[in-house]
Amino acid sequence: MFAVRAASSIILEPQCERIIKVFMPVSIAKAALFQPKKTFQEEKLVVMPHALLSIENYTSYITIANPTDKRCLIPYNTRLGVVSIQTAELRCYGINPETSMNRDNTSDVMPRQLNDPEPQYMHQLNVGSCFSISTATIPQHLKDVFKQMVEHIEDQEEKHEVTTMLHKYYKIFDITKLNISNLKAPPMINTGDNPPISSRAYRTDQHRGQLISRTVNKMVQAGQVKRSYSSWSSPVLLVKKKDDTFRFVIDYRRLNEITAKDCYPLPDI
Repeated sequence: MFAVRAASSIILEPQCERIIKVFMPVSIAKAALFQPKKTFQEEKLVVMPHALLSIENYTSYITIANPTDKRCLIPYNTRLGVVSIQTAELRCYGINPETSMNRDNTSDVMPRQLNDPEPQYMHQLNVGSCFSISTATIPQHLKDVFKQMVEHIEDQEEKHEVTTMLHKYYKIFDITKLNISNLKAPPMINTGDNPPISSRAYRTDQHRGQLISRTVNKMVQAGQVKRSYSSWSSPVLLVKKKDDTFRFVIDYRRLNEITAKDCYPLPDI
């Protein structure tokens, strides 16, 4: 297989379909099978079909569609997929879309050689309906969660934009499981010459105690926390939310009293 790359920088307008020039390390081929890169389509939210390419002088053309409401920039030399050279025995079949899906009726399925004229039956791509293809890899339970998250938005255009963002970055907005950030910098808390502070755990009722234990065990299994024998410790608090559930927080008030404040400008929030 050979990599297929964009021959120039491309700007895809919203709800737009274009035929673009690509290049690959193959000088000439009458029938090269193009397979789009799945991760690229998921990242850029674009749609590219599998296709048979005619390659001349290391270049060819493919179709790409932007079904979203945002512009999409594809830089020069971006890898779009791969091509493989097919044998002469490969056959293509054209199917009449107007024929009912009767498996016993094969009269409308006719083979044609690769060098035959264009297929007789064609249909126009509805770019606006292609968004579901780019979200096919999102688990169904996440789609249901995202749907609930945007139910309160009355403006349909705004709801669509938020939904698009949630689908594009679904791994970040996945609230169904605990996630860990990939920060490399170690946390630094400047406490000066103060001795370690060790605060005892707060008293709580049996129900909240069990909830704290379950939450801690869940974070240990997810790798968010680990057992520690440090001389520093701060107690856990359960803060009741409006929906009668509890938020798991750490009481760092005593630690904050001896921590030197960071003097960094904050951006507008």
